[in-house]
Amino acid sequence: MAYIITKEVPEWWDSYADSVFQSSAIIKSNPNRNLLIMPKKKKGIYFSVIRKRGKRVALCYHPKHDKSLLNYLKEYARENKLILLIQSFYDLGFLKFPKEKVATVEVNLAGEVWSALDKKTRNQIRKAGKNGVEVRLASDIAEYKKFYNLLKETATRKKFDLPDWNSFSEIFHQKSISSLFIALYQGKLISGAVVRHYKKRVTLSFAGTDNDFYSLYPSNLIYWKVIEYGKKNNYEVFDLGGYELNAKKGSSKYGINKFKEGYGKVVKFNLYCSSKFYLVARRLYGSLNNLGWLKR
Repeated sequence: MAYIITKEVPEWWDSYADSVFQSSAIIKSNPNRNLLIMPKKKKGIYFSVIRKRGKRVALCYHPKHDKSLLNYLKEYARENKLILLIQSFYDLGFLKFPKEKVATVEVNLAGEVWSALDKKTRNQIRKAGKNGVEVRLASDIAEYKKFYNLLKETATRKKFDLPDWNSFSEIFHQKSISSLFIALYQGKLISGAVVRHYKKRVTLSFAGTDNDFYSLYPSNLIYWKVIEYGKKNNYEVFDLGGYELNAKKGSSKYGINKFKEGYGKVVKFNLYCSSKFYLVARRLYGSLNNLGWLKR
């Protein structure tokens, strides 16, 4: 089967949005990193999402794929002098493979959440309400535009990539799988967060706050409202969208880490290279584990 790698999302993709963890909005949210790998023809609908970062390319969110897709991606990595990584379903820590440790922060929505939050986090949520901050879902494209302008300022200040407005605005049309929560103070939009929701998870995609209103703790209240939304709609996990393992103390990334830690548990996992030996070992490990011969 012949494949292509593209940042252009075909019209038929949205009809499959409910069957995968990604959507056209997510691909378009960062076309420099998030790419779609799919067959040249629609037959079979074998597709995956790959993410590029520097000289590394990671295969992730692959609900359906076969050997030919993996082979194509290996060739793509070789021709472009990239290191190919594949997200592991099993932690084969007893074997030595090239790997990258990554992490996120998760909030368990199935149990009692408020008492599990850090005391400082609970106080800041309360203060936001007392300060007169109000949080609700964005109602129209104009509010998405206001948040995008705020997000651009945040991206410049904290030095992260942001798609152009035409790509970002696609999120407005993907309300079945994404939502924008906004915080208002005296009628002014001062903070916001885009989350995507699929099956049992709510995942943070973008977040930004007006630098002049940090002292009102609007983002704290937004995250709490996302948690309430998740529990009300029977989601099980709120994923805060990443955690920087190598953040230096005193840096902005370190501060973001500490902020997220106030809500949930740091969850680490590995990205492994796609060596043939590793793929065989992973399959064997999974078979033995399913038979109950190994304890995970």
